[in-house]
Amino acid sequence: MNSPPSQTARAARWLLGGCLWYEQTVRRAIAFSLLLYAQVAHAGEGEKVLSLVPEFSTWSTTQGPASNSNHTIDATGGALGVDFERGYNDTLWLRGSAAGGAYQGPDGLAWSGGATVGITYALDVLRYVPYINLGIGALVVGGGGVDTALKPVVELGVGFDVLESRTFSWGVVIRFDAFASQAQFFTIGPRISWRWGFF
Repeated sequence: MNSPPSQTARAARWLLGGCLWYEQTVRRAIAFSLLLYAQVAHAGEGEKVLSLVPEFSTWSTTQGPASNSNHTIDATGGALGVDFERGYNDTLWLRGSAAGGAYQGPDGLAWSGGATVGITYALDVLRYVPYINLGIGALVVGGGGVDTALKPVVELGVGFDVLESRTFSWGVVIRFDAFASQAQFFTIGPRISWRWGFF
């Protein structure tokens, strides 16, 4: 009949099991860290993103004599925007955007065209990438009872992208006017993006 293991043998087995558990845990942590790095490393210096943004859009501006600031024109419609971004580092991007649209104005079909330049601050968390936009630019409006005018704007935006692969993502973006803008606007729409240059 075999004698029960001694306390020394049991302690040795417990110590060995603890060491094996620790080794497996460290290996898993390293593997997870490498996977995490592989997922986030693609957003860095030199990466480029080209995006199409079909938008629901509204804008409001004043027209007529400068003293008549209460004479406000509103328009609602749709626009198509294009964004180009270039990664400066893991979180900061340089961005240029342009958009044009058609709207229901006070007297028929109105239109707008605009462009901004600025930065994007993105928090790359695995597959989901929330971000904030800040830009300056100009909005041109006209037609449909709207006096053609060029309005300087300051733009803020928030959105998120879902990374389907290293080369493709989709998401939603909202943009609106900020302080010092001479036109009020609001846009929301899906954003479809193609990415390259991530190595």
